[in-house]
Amino acid sequence: MIVVTTTSDEASDSTYGSSTGTGISLREAVMQAADNPGDDDIFLNSGSTYTLTIAGRDENSNLTGDIDISDSSGTVTIHGQNAIVQAGTNNSNGIDRMFHIVSGTVYINRLTLRYGLVTGSTWTESGGAIYNSGTTTMKNCSLHDNSAEYSAGAFSNRSGTLNLIQCTIYNNTANFGGGAFNGTGATLNITNCTISGNYTTGGTGYGFLYNDGNVNMMNTTLSNNCEFSSIYRRNGIFTITNCLIEGALSSSSNGVGEIYSGGYNIIGYLKSDIFTETTGDIVGTDSTPANIGINTTLTNNGGPTDTHALLSTSDGRDTGSSLSAPLTGTSVSAPLRDQRGYLRTSIDKGAFEYGATASSAPTDINISSNSVDNNSPSDITVGTLSATDSDSGETYSFVLVPGTGSTDNDSFYIDGNLLKTKEVIDYNTKSSYSIRLWVDDGISTYEKQMTISVNPNNPPTDIALSLDTIDENMAAGTSIGDFSTTDVNTLDTHTYTFVSGTGDTDNASFAISGNTLQSAAEFDYETKNSYSIRVRTTDNSGDYYDKIFTITINDMND
Repeated sequence: MIVVTTTSDEASDSTYGSSTGTGISLREAVMQAADNPGDDDIFLNSGSTYTLTIAGRDENSNLTGDIDISDSSGTVTIHGQNAIVQAGTNNSNGIDRMFHIVSGTVYINRLTLRYGLVTGSTWTESGGAIYNSGTTTMKNCSLHDNSAEYSAGAFSNRSGTLNLIQCTIYNNTANFGGGAFNGTGATLNITNCTISGNYTTGGTGYGFLYNDGNVNMMNTTLSNNCEFSSIYRRNGIFTITNCLIEGALSSSSNGVGEIYSGGYNIIGYLKSDIFTETTGDIVGTDSTPANIGINTTLTNNGGPTDTHALLSTSDGRDTGSSLSAPLTGTSVSAPLRDQRGYLRTSIDKGAFEYGATASSAPTDINISSNSVDNNSPSDITVGTLSATDSDSGETYSFVLVPGTGSTDNDSFYIDGNLLKTKEVIDYNTKSSYSIRLWVDDGISTYEKQMTISVNPNNPPTDIALSLDTIDENMAAGTSIGDFSTTDVNTLDTHTYTFVSGTGDTDNASFAISGNTLQSAAEFDYETKNSYSIRVRTTDNSGDYYDKIFTITINDMND
């Protein structure tokens, strides 16, 4: 866990856990994530604004310009907590874009990206807010007022996979693809998003997206994306399902640019005829556009991001696909909730469900067990996490977060819905741990402090020996049997030694290697046929148990 503690843009400390200058900046947090193998969670301060100020484009070491992410050791998750990251103080003085995902897996949640500015005249100089060559997922994010001189005002998915979920992309500009570019071989998945008011500056067209790759778009609303058409598909596979598109669609005329329908779309009109209607599609004409029926004002209608409200008179109302309708070519199903997180009922086209009511936020976090045994190693499951929520069918994500009671977060980690140990737990060092958890149902969140207690150590209660006889005349060093210990602390390890006391008469005639009893002499039945030893088992907390064993010598008739 890396907590960003300053809104200043600094690049002086890349060592994990270190803080110099005015604190840990966002840029330094990304550096420190690269310095720490495995997954990393980066937390921004709720509602804060982070402005990039270190000028210098076109380097990929995260020292200047945009923030470069190239961590291949695990997922880098940026918890925006409704913060803003900007490359300038307005839409004309940005020093660069905000993020360049060079490689690796990145997840960004609840973050606004604005005032990015990219200049240049090639496809590599595109993406006003984000340039992606990795695998990136953005959820509940807003990208607005970004620009690129050449292409892709908001984002350029040059060669990676980009998943946009419940995001709003608006008022971005570029010469080609006012909002975005999706490159050859790249994959772009857009679900429950609103895309509005993106436009091109040079009259060259394609207000939102210029596509050469593969696109799946579901339950998304496009409005007022100006200049020729909302989407232009030149190559690749472009499938739209249950979408609401005000304005025009366009494909190339070279025979390879068809936009495919997964069904149940409503489209204002077409700029070309390379679109095959299927079940549930409503497509207007240039002279008689389809009755899209949305409030053209982009505003807060509930949820983390702005939307266009669907009007009661819209032909997209109650004409969407069923809840289980598959997204063509993928295993993704239509979302149960709209962009705001409101439950879909009669299923409308687009990102907004008319007449839906707000979902409830989680009200508690529960754990199946809040204690862990002493001497538990790393990667042991403490308990299973769950949420209390009046809504049914929710999917939850759990995160360890900074804040009151987060003192011992670094001693644990979360794997899905399992809380696990990250280090050896020692009761003698610490008898309880304080952690702070956060649950997210996709729209609303809830935080809670929890105490994880350590079960005190119990001493061993018995020792067993698998075999207590040995034939006479066997050479010294012969294995006799293996010791084992009875201990309620099942994760304890044990060592075995000879000790002085009652029954130790013949300790010197034997040896212990690991947990194996061995002879230390050659025995003669006629001389002595029974030996007494005293053995101690000691657990890794220092508690012990002693037991006397009788070792019998077998007569071999020599």
